Amino acid sequence: MVAHTTAVFSRAMSFLGIALAPLTTRGSLTLSAAGKTLGAAAGITSDVTNLIEGSCNKKVKAQATGHEPTSEPEFKQVDEKSIFTAITNIMDKFQDTSKSLRKSRRAYRVAQAKPSLAKAAKYRLTGGKVSGKTSTYVQKAFDGTPLGMTKSALLEGGAETAVHLVRDLCNLSDTWKKLKDGDRAQRAKELRAQAQELEELVTQYSHHYERLQQHLDLGQHPAVGQHPDLGQHPDLGSTLTWASALTWPAP
Repeated sequence: MVAHTTAVFSRAMSFLGIALAPLTTRGSLTLSAAGKTLGAAAGITSDVTNLIEGSCNKKVKAQATGHEPTSEPEFKQVDEKSIFTAITNIMDKFQDTSKSLRKSRRAYRVAQAKPSLAKAAKYRLTGGKVSGKTSTYVQKAFDGTPLGMTKSALLEGGAETAVHLVRDLCNLSDTWKKLKDGDRAQRAKELRAQAQELEELVTQYSHHYERLQQHLDLGQHPAVGQHPDLGQHPDLGSTLTWASALTWPAP
């Protein structure tokens, strides 16, 4: 749930960073950097969650097959290959994010130091024509950011980000529905357990009543609290004996 939510915010910020590139340099660079950082956080959260789920599934399978669950920590129950893959993915995400943030920081400094170059970059994004030399400077100064793209690349990147955003929203919605269904299933399980307890209690009391009726039909009048089945239920025994005495013929 946390990973999907973070991914949605990441895609939204990345999309806004692309959309605002022709309008504001500072806003575009800030939102793009934030989107990349949140995207890395979502990926790391997903990797860790997958490790924990793998450990939990291993426990469930062990219990289902009759094996005793191990008392080792969660990550020691996961195979080494999965742990190595997860660590590798996390390190790659750290490196990619650090590289992207360095590029964003450099682009922000260039935009502050050379406003004319930032203006040329925004003009280039709107379809305006600039000289080849200026275009080369723009691509080099704003590499890895929306300001370094051409108009066609910006539109393509925006469309791709929008598609990923819709997909992440669908994943988040599916996860939310599964969580709600899980809560309902847990509540239904508790209600079934309570209903079973009540059913057993009613069956027990019905059995006591049938035994009492048998004694009454045989002409026996059990004393209060002395019935073998009602000895553990003195209140119920007193009540039923009193009720039967109302219709018991006088000797």
